Amino acid sequence: GIAGLFVGARSESRTWKSDSRGATRFDGGRTLQLVRSTLFTAMASAMKRELIDRNPVALVDAPKHEKRDVHVLTAEEIQKLLVVAKPTPSYTLILLAVTLGMRQGELFALRWSDVNLTKGMLRVRATLTQNIDGELVATAPKTKASLRTLPLSKVAIEALSDCATSRRSKQVDSWVFEAPGGGPIRKSNFIRRVFHPLLDKAELPRITFHSLRHACASLLLNRGQNIKVIQNIFGHASSRLTLDVYAHSQATALQAAALEMESFLSETPSCAEGFLEGTRPLLSDDSTKAQTSNPLENAGPREIGRSRNRTY
Repeated sequence: GIAGLFVGARSESRTWKSDSRGATRFDGGRTLQLVRSTLFTAMASAMKRELIDRNPVALVDAPKHEKRDVHVLTAEEIQKLLVVAKPTPSYTLILLAVTLGMRQGELFALRWSDVNLTKGMLRVRATLTQNIDGELVATAPKTKASLRTLPLSKVAIEALSDCATSRRSKQVDSWVFEAPGGGPIRKSNFIRRVFHPLLDKAELPRITFHSLRHACASLLLNRGQNIKVIQNIFGHASSRLTLDVYAHSQATALQAAALEMESFLSETPSCAEGFLEGTRPLLSDDSTKAQTSNPLENAGPREIGRSRNRTY
């Protein structure tokens, strides 16, 4: 039954994800969660139509999903990758990924009609996907927030200008990034033939292409960029998603936070060294000279009571 489906899937080591040959394989806890959610909705609809008496999916516990550890490139590692990619045709694609955090499908779906080098702007209005027949098609992004216009840095404008000069097709609606034989780039081919060799040459771990998006978000956050700005750059519907998914704590960020706290504490005087602005010192110069005497010796009952109740 349905329970057996989920139990069997949990024990299956392979994944249900389409590979380059079109085969499907199981992809882990998150995929199981989506499968269960879809089945639950379908069965709930069947119950409303009185096609079934109860929802069998409700008897199955929701599969757990443990987030995988993502290796986020540091600023130094990104520089190494860009240096290695610079002489290759894929330099501009890698540059946009690490500076704008664009998704792989968004980059592959980019057309020259989306790029305005004069104004230094780039529009994200599609993502490249593979249909059931294995054909590459440009489709609308997954959310409305993904439709966005991004500003280009000077380095990105120069790189895109070089691409515009050397491109095969001069048609305004042609692909910005094309496969060697023309047409859009197939993701699996790019990862295997281009991205992994670049990582190997730069002596970096074989991260996923999406990890470049993680790296971009972390670098922006570590440099104090406003979270709402990062949300708009990444096309997220909420800033909470940006923080939950991409705010990876790096060693450099943790060290900087520790230094900030140390600096704050060193600048804050203790009661023995001084007093906060706008308040009187606990001990005046005259009273300091007579620290050995009892400060309450000459005080009346009201003063003594007030001193007992006062907290510092």
